[in-house]
Amino acid sequence: MKKTILLILLGLVFTAVSAQVNENDIIGTWKIDTEHFSIQLNEIIEAEFPNPTTEEEFEELEMHRFYAMMILAVIDGMYITYEDDETFYVLQYLEDDENPNVVTGTWYIWEGMLMQVFDQEETIETSEIIELNSEVMLLNVVSQDGGDSKSLIRYLKVE
Repeated sequence: MKKTILLILLGLVFTAVSAQVNENDIIGTWKIDTEHFSIQLNEIIEAEFPNPTTEEEFEELEMHRFYAMMILAVIDGMYITYEDDETFYVLQYLEDDENPNVVTGTWYIWEGMLMQVFDQEETIETSEIIELNSEVMLLNVVSQDGGDSKSLIRYLKVE
């Protein structure tokens, strides 16, 4: 009985959160908040190498920090635009490149989840919408391999 009541309450909370998502807020161009992402990457790296003591551990730590900087450089030049016809496109500028890489697809929101279907790879990315308003979008990106790992990604609207 208690378990049933708990499940009903959780369903009501989830429904209330889902009902608060205004799909029109997603329309526009977004950029990953690199400061937020950088903090997350550093936390992951520090958790992986809390107290390096050997030269090998220090080298591996530095290698991970280097990879993190490369990831941030790629993300810094990335913009995603959601159109009101439920299509989206991602522009990825690398350094001084005038011709960005372009990825396209379709999107929809269902029960508090953002679903993105990528045209080129024919894959679907599912993200739980934690926050969505006219300035900020916070998504919990669900692992594609069926695992339970998730990535919390914060976007800021640029247009």
